[in-house]
Amino acid sequence: MLDQILGMSLKDKASFFRQLATLIESGMTIMSCLDALRTMPNNKVRKIITRITPMMQEGMPLSEALATFPEFFDAMTIMMIRAGEVGGQLEVRLKNIAAYMERLSALQQKTVSKLIYPLVLLHMGIFIPPLVLLITKGICAYLSATLLPLMMMYAVVIGFFVLYKIIGSVQELKETIDAVFLYFPVIGSFFRAKAIYRFVLVLADLTDAGISLDTAIDTAGKACGNAMAGKILKTTIPFIQSGQSIASSFGRTGLFPPMTIHMIQTGEEAGSLPAMLSKTAEILGMNLEEVQNRVFTIVPVIFYLIIAAYVGFTIIKTFAGIYAPLMDMYPK
Repeated sequence: MLDQILGMSLKDKASFFRQLATLIESGMTIMSCLDALRTMPNNKVRKIITRITPMMQEGMPLSEALATFPEFFDAMTIMMIRAGEVGGQLEVRLKNIAAYMERLSALQQKTVSKLIYPLVLLHMGIFIPPLVLLITKGICAYLSATLLPLMMMYAVVIGFFVLYKIIGSVQELKETIDAVFLYFPVIGSFFRAKAIYRFVLVLADLTDAGISLDTAIDTAGKACGNAMAGKILKTTIPFIQSGQSIASSFGRTGLFPPMTIHMIQTGEEAGSLPAMLSKTAEILGMNLEEVQNRVFTIVPVIFYLIIAAYVGFTIIKTFAGIYAPLMDMYPK
């Protein structure tokens, strides 16, 4: 259960796959590569290598061995590795997986960095205004006024995070929560742009690896990071199977920017869909950065307004508590 909640960081997985690809490219056997990677500092990586080594010694392919760790490796990763094994391009596919995870890790780091300053202000807004209580009523009153709301805030955030991870196995609940993220005012544009970027990026790699289009769309939809977006994208498969174009089928979802639909249509007509999808993913990546910058310019402002309202309320409440006894001393 703990591994399901915490998982493995994208940075660690990218490092594992990139080093494995480099060793395979150097001419080492897969078993020798795994033995060499036992020295990696990450405990989870060492645990995985220790457990898959006996399986692979008995003849199990790397893709099947890693599939026994669904809490760490999703369907897209397994399918890419399997395509590399079948096509004799395992090191190439491992490098593609590593590059994909490195992009997502960089996106996560940018998102977190843009939230640090508002969160610092939020904590300052909790601890600074009640400082007068430290002088007038002592340390106990001050801690009661600061630690209680802080603990409640942390409890809500941690509880939501743990609950979201746990209910990830209940598809209907996950779709409902992800639908809120997808269409929520202001931040919804960021989650939509992120989901489409991940979908097209994965779809480009899967189609380039020779995976059938319907399977690639289904897998890329699961890897887009939003269950509701994945469900919507999966509805395009019947239209494509019935003979409709990929571009028009994607256009039905309402999730893709018009330029993306036009580029996919061009690649489809030219017979170079994987290459065009790769170029489209690059453009979507740049568009995602713009949306991210725009959204995380607005979100801090909302944070500031909430903090200002809380600080104002705290100051009024604090001084009202101080001066109320003094006002009671004067006759009415």
